[in-house]
Amino acid sequence: MSIIFDNRRKVNEFKYACYKINDIVKINENNDYSKLDEFNEAGIYIFFDKNKIPVYIGSAKSNHGLNNRIAMQLAPGKGNSSLSVNIAFYHKECGNYINGKYEIKKSCVKRVLLKYINCFCIIQIKDENIVVDIEKYLIFKYKPKYNATYNVKKIIVD
Repeated sequence: MSIIFDNRRKVNEFKYACYKINDIVKINENNDYSKLDEFNEAGIYIFFDKNKIPVYIGSAKSNHGLNNRIAMQLAPGKGNSSLSVNIAFYHKECGNYINGKYEIKKSCVKRVLLKYINCFCIIQIKDENIVVDIEKYLIFKYKPKYNATYNVKKIIVD
C-alpha cells in the first residue's frame, strides 16, 4: 500500500491509525495519550469534525514525534496556538476579550474540543523530508478552518 500526493510523489513506508477524540480526551480526568505511544516519529495528523471533514492538519518532525505533537494540540493551557485554544477562539466559546486579549477559561477548553472534533488520524512517515510538503499539500487541498492563523493574543486563565 502507498500514498500518492501532489499527483507526483508516492510514500511507501508509513503506518497509520485513527481514534475517536473521546478515547483520548477525558473531561474530568487527565487525557489518555497511551494509545499514541507507538507514533513517536515524523508524520502528519488530521482532525475531523462530526461530518468527517478535515478541520485541522498538522505535522511533526522526528525530534518531537507525533505522539508529543498531538498531546500539545489537545492539552488546554499548553500555549496559545494549540488546536483546543483555536477552536475555543474560533467559536467564541470559553472566553472574553479583556484589554485587547482573548482570555480563554482552561476549565472549558476540553468541552469545546469534544463538541467540535469527532476523530483524528495519524500517519507516521519514514521519510521525514517530505512530511512538510504533504502537510502543505493537504492544507491547500482541504483548507481546514482551524488551520487559520489569528492575529489576536490569546491567553489561558484558570
